[in-house]
Amino acid sequence: MRLKAAIHFIRYTQLLLVFGLISIIFAVLNRSEAMPFMRIEMCLGGAAILLFICRRQAVAYVIRTNKYPGVLYAVLKKLGVTLQRDAPSYDQLLDEVYNPHYSTEQFVVDNKLATSFELNQKTRHYNIKYNEQGLWLYDRTLAWKDIFDWRYVGAYRSQPAQIIISFYNELGDASEAAMEVNMFFTHHIDQMILLTHFQGKYGERSGV
Repeated sequence: MRLKAAIHFIRYTQLLLVFGLISIIFAVLNRSEAMPFMRIEMCLGGAAILLFICRRQAVAYVIRTNKYPGVLYAVLKKLGVTLQRDAPSYDQLLDEVYNPHYSTEQFVVDNKLATSFELNQKTRHYNIKYNEQGLWLYDRTLAWKDIFDWRYVGAYRSQPAQIIISFYNELGDASEAAMEVNMFFTHHIDQMILLTHFQGKYGERSGV
């Protein structure tokens, strides 16, 4: 399971209970109209509820069998997902982020990620770009060694969804920069995955 799919699965396991209950209620209310469909809806609802009940084991299994468990765990932690302690040890997972045995090229290809986003039609340069030296964000480069934290902030009213990146400026003071992200089509998940990998591999041991 690729990172994005695993992240979505773990984030939305809580919705399985709601889906299961709605499916069963809908099946019961419409049982007299189409019996075959009722059986399908009951089976789907029951499977969703069973998976919800077993979600701890399912989540632990997804983390253990994922090719990049450290990045998966770190991104979920940044997104505020509480994971059970039956996952592999935190130190073991972080070691995979900071001392990866794989290349950036392999990581990007395996997870079908781009490293350049939002082509500026005026300058013909990308607004967001990742490389070994740092993160190009709109009009400046933030070196990975200077980035020490980031957090996702969902859209609110007229405020778009953002990833707030914390870094040390030229004077050594803590500063913040906002990266606008599309909360749909997994764009914000892509950025969280890329930030975790690049900062872990090329930066200081602080951001993840």
